Amino acid sequence: MAKKLKKDHFQEFSKLILFLFAVNYFVGGAFLLWVVQYQITHATAPEYVSAAEFVTYFTAPIVAGLLSYFGKAAVENFEKIKNSLQATEKTDNKIAKG
Repeated sequence: MAKKLKKDHFQEFSKLILFLFAVNYFVGGAFLLWVVQYQITHATAPEYVSAAEFVTYFTAPIVAGLLSYFGKAAVENFEKIKNSLQATEKTDNKIAKG
């Protein structure tokens, strides 16, 4: 029972991290829009901060976090399928033996 609670807590924690990544993505996108708007209206020199570099700097950690989350989910799903197949084989063996 304690193992089940610990696993559920870890799953909820990873969902929280995924939610924080999504919020950070939209906050960063809004900030990027503000930066571009501010440069267009207030810049007197043609030296603009390129949005491409900002987007790369901003999204690289998010992409890495999402890939690690999806990797964790893939491993969990693989283990669930493996355990399900083993349980099915045990049931089939019991039925065959009578």
